[in-house]
Amino acid sequence: MPDEGNLEVEILRQTYEDHRFYGDLRFKQLTLFALFTGVLVNAAVSDRGVRLLSGHDNRTLFSLIGMLFTAVFWVMEVRSTIWGLRHRPKKGAWASGSGASSGATPTPGVTFHWTLLNATNGVPIMYIAAYGLWWWVWNAAGQMTCPGWVAWIGFAAVGFVLFVFTAREYWQIWKDAISKWQW
Repeated sequence: MPDEGNLEVEILRQTYEDHRFYGDLRFKQLTLFALFTGVLVNAAVSDRGVRLLSGHDNRTLFSLIGMLFTAVFWVMEVRSTIWGLRHRPKKGAWASGSGASSGATPTPGVTFHWTLLNATNGVPIMYIAAYGLWWWVWNAAGQMTCPGWVAWIGFAAVGFVLFVFTAREYWQIWKDAISKWQW
């Protein structure tokens, strides 16, 4: 049987490696998002582009791809953030004697110092702006036919659902930060 002191160290080391992995994953997600968004914006606004769909402006096609792409990355960002926060041990869980030596595992949950003004809360604002931009580009393309208004409402509803999803997932950490006045 392994030494209990070494088991605590191993659990903590694995926890920190997991957080480093998810921090790196989030950075790579944002890098890919910026790259693909730049490519799509360039393709959507380029005057020298060849129409890829007959009867439709390239802005229509690339804005639809941009909205889909933004929605996928938005969900990935929220899910990876929440996974990391829910599997993070609270400060003091080991020092208080509730560590591996007492048979307990680190308490998952919100850390003691979570502020509202941080990069994690700034990233969803970026996704809201990007989705809104793509929705505006699609709307400005002027492809509003009879099924167009249905699509308009549909894309607005998807954006609203993404916003509600983010608020639902982040609600506990926002509530915790507000209750402790950690701005």
